[in-house]
Formats: sequence, C-alpha cells, structure tokens
Amino acid sequence: MKTSLIISLLIFISCIAAAQQPATTDTTRRKADTLVAAPASQPQPTVKTEPATTSQPRQRRDTRPLIKRFDVDFNTGFWANSTQATGEVMVTVAYKFPKILSIGAGPTYVFSYNRQVDKNLNGWGGKIFTRAQLLKFIYLWTEYQGLSNQYISDFNPVTKSKAYSDSWFWGAGINFFGINLSVMYDILHDSKSAYAGATIYRIGYSF
Repeated sequence: MKTSLIISLLIFISCIAAAQQPATTDTTRRKADTLVAAPASQPQPTVKTEPATTSQPRQRRDTRPLIKRFDVDFNTGFWANSTQATGEVMVTVAYKFPKILSIGAGPTYVFSYNRQVDKNLNGWGGKIFTRAQLLKFIYLWTEYQGLSNQYISDFNPVTKSKAYSDSWFWGAGINFFGINLSVMYDILHDSKSAYAGATIYRIGYSF
C-alpha cells in the first residue's frame, strides 16, 4: 500500500514538472524569429538629373546687309503765293531701323524770288528728320531745319538782310517706285522764314 502511494506521488510530481517545462525549441525559435525585426529599408538617394543644355550660337538681331539699312534721297520742294515763289533742293541720308522708323540728316539749299521787289534770296542750312513708314506706301514725317537765310528787311530802299531761321515740319507722304510725294506744315513759320508760306509740297527720289 505504501509502495502504491509512493508510485502515485512520483507520477503526480512528474506531471507537474512536465507542465512547468519551458516551450519547445521550435516554439522558442518561432518566437525569436518573430521578435527579430527585419532591417529597415534604407531610402535610395535621389539623383537630380538636369536637362542637357545645348549652347546655341548667338544670332544677330539685324541680319540685313549694310546696303539695305541706309536710304539716300534727293528731294525738291516748291511753294508759292502772290508775292514770293520758293524752291528747295536737299540730299538726305537715312538709317532704316528693322521695323518702321528711319532717322536721317542732310544739307539744304533754298532759293526764293520776291516778286514785290524783284529780288532773289538764298538760304543754306541743314536738317534732321524722323520718318515712320506706317504702311507700304504711306509714311509720317517730322523734321527740324535750320537755315542761314536772306530776307527783305526794308522796302524803301530795298534792303536784304541775313538771319538764322528755323523750321519744324510735320507732315505725311506716299512713296512708290522710288518717288516720294509729301505735304509739310511748318509750325515755326514767321516773317524771316525762307518759305513763302507755312505749307510746302515736296517731290523726292530715293536711291
């Protein structure tokens, strides 16, 4: 009887001891694998790629040949009233910008005949001007002109004097086949002016 109790006690203790044993090796390995974190993935460095630039040769803005940039004009003007008739001869050289504007200058000779006293009057000088070619055949014109000009200072006796006179013309014209026709108005016209009146008419020829 005592032997049976001892055997039963040993079996009971063995069961308790088995229940207290740690988890099996496979279970432990699985838990360890779970606990071991996978290494964090490192972000790849971003490589900035710049677009390839191709160097282009610098282009000239104005590719016209030199002869196309300049304009040479020969102009004549005329006007008359009841007391005086006047003619004008001038040569101008102008630089033509790529679009519509031109600037130029040139010498001027003015001849006048005073019918009242039967005297010839002369004037020499120069001018500068700007032209705007608005349309193919139509242009606007403004011009400043200075002359050393003769005029009648006294009628009894008839006396010719010389003075500087300036003119500022505004006008418009048409050009076709190298011929220019224009009408100008002198806003500075006075008694010492070389022109018979403030309005003059011109005919020009371009080369």
